[in-house]
Amino acid sequence: MLLSTLLVLGTRQASGQSAGASDGIRWLSWQDAQQLQETTHKKIILEVYTDWCSWCKKLDTESMQDPAVVQYINKNFYPVRLNAQERADLEYQNKVYHYNSTAGMRGYNELVTKLLQGNHSFPSIVFFDENLEIIQSFSGFRTAAELLLIAQYFGANSYKNKPWSQYLKENNPPASPAPNAPGRNQ
Repeated sequence: MLLSTLLVLGTRQASGQSAGASDGIRWLSWQDAQQLQETTHKKIILEVYTDWCSWCKKLDTESMQDPAVVQYINKNFYPVRLNAQERADLEYQNKVYHYNSTAGMRGYNELVTKLLQGNHSFPSIVFFDENLEIIQSFSGFRTAAELLLIAQYFGANSYKNKPWSQYLKENNPPASPAPNAPGRNQ
């Protein structure tokens, strides 16, 4: 699978196709992102969605299609989309997570429960550092401008030395509405 991913990326570059915004976000599977992480360390942005979630669809058709968002995510992250109701086993930190059909009316993959700390709210975004440690997760729809600002906060490592509120004051243009905090640890 890793080889096929690298071949696709190499073919785009060899044919002169840009890996920028016009191609859309180059989504990877959870397994492929972890394999790539073994050779080239990069942060991961994980979008957790469900097929029945209207806000998830809105996030994908609006915010995740914005050229600036696409370009920034493709350049700075391994982007992953994960269906919360994934029935296949998924591995993370040497543990295998299974589909749990007893989790309420709809079943969920146990990995989603772990990553979202039991908060099954969709869409959710999880940011991982280069060592596959969770930086932070948050739930709910974000506009393209909000999502870009949040991605830049984590992508540029600003979260390591600056609270979100300070980052927001320094980087949010006055004419733009301030996005909600990305989650905990403000």
